[in-house]
Amino acid sequence: MDDLTMPTDPLQAAIFRALGAGDGALLMLDEADECEALDAEQSRQAHGLRSRIENGLLIVTCDITAVRGLAASLEDSIKRATSTYFVHDECDMSGGHEEEVVTNDGFTLIALRARLNDLAHCLGEVKNLLRAEELVAELRS
Repeated sequence: MDDLTMPTDPLQAAIFRALGAGDGALLMLDEADECEALDAEQSRQAHGLRSRIENGLLIVTCDITAVRGLAASLEDSIKRATSTYFVHDECDMSGGHEEEVVTNDGFTLIALRARLNDLAHCLGEVKNLLRAEELVAELRS
């Protein structure tokens, strides 16, 4: 991003980044829906999160807990989509090595988790800047 499009106010810049992270999360939520990678509870959480991202309410409330909650709930699904097996190799001193194979749904969930974590980070930045402004105003009064 160049300097012409980035807001100069730190809070505006943080909100701008959070909006971009929200867009990325929406894309991955759509992809996870298309491939039906989410279970029923995750789909319910994703639907609520999607509507809050789309209407900007998530940024206004800085509800990091909801974003991190959905990201954390993906862990078991990612583990179920991952298979680990031992590859025997007679030339290897230990006799072989382990390899992990992740399904396409698993890769989608991994990407969704990364986008959600990015969104949570951006929301944290917005929340911290708002809190900093409050503290500065309190200290100056």
